[in-house]
Amino acid sequence: MALSPHHVLKAVMAALVMTSWSNVYAEDAHQIATVTVSGHHQENVLADKYELKVQLIARNNKRNGLADKLQKKRNQIQRILDKLKIEEHQYGYTQASLTEEFQWHEGKRKLVGYSIQETWNIEVSSAEENHELIKLLGETNNIDHYESQPQASSKLVYQQALKLAVQDAKNKAMMMATELNVCLGDATQVRESSQYRPMPYMHRAKSSLMMAKSEASMPAAQVSSEATVQVTWKLKPCTP
Repeated sequence: MALSPHHVLKAVMAALVMTSWSNVYAEDAHQIATVTVSGHHQENVLADKYELKVQLIARNNKRNGLADKLQKKRNQIQRILDKLKIEEHQYGYTQASLTEEFQWHEGKRKLVGYSIQETWNIEVSSAEENHELIKLLGETNNIDHYESQPQASSKLVYQQALKLAVQDAKNKAMMMATELNVCLGDATQVRESSQYRPMPYMHRAKSSLMMAKSEASMPAAQVSSEATVQVTWKLKPCTP
């Protein structure tokens, strides 16, 4: 029986729809499975230099005399540096800044005095120098606040952490692939983040001499470098 033109058109349209769905299924069948895994490693090393920030603050109820008070503190710092034979290229200081100081009284802000602040930055290359400097800072009454921060000068610390973080991610991915009876293919995406964490220890100059002496006998500080990666691998059938 001959088909009418209308029936022929419907048959052609149905065939096109079936072909279209077949292409979709074929594309889905060829989609490549992937696995995304995170890796992490923390590398700890002994510090090979120390950066100390020493804050000097002079206060007075009048502006007159502030500069003299600050200079007295500077002289004491300079005597400590000279005693330890710390050279000029190892330290520097910020420009002094003047601040008005207020207190609230009966709901009103009242000017009660002035302060001038200055920060000294000192770098030493050993734990012994660092601890001796802390000891001398702790013995003086003219240092308001100081902070010692250990550092690692070499970039190899982070590079080692990053390398082991990638290995950690790969080991996890290989274990997962083995359990799924497949093998790892090429890596398709990598994300990385890092964190460098020297562990500062803070002190105030009004701490006891006993505490200052105990700090001078502390072992070398550690510096922590952390690396985290997220890697995506293709999964493929294992070949014999």
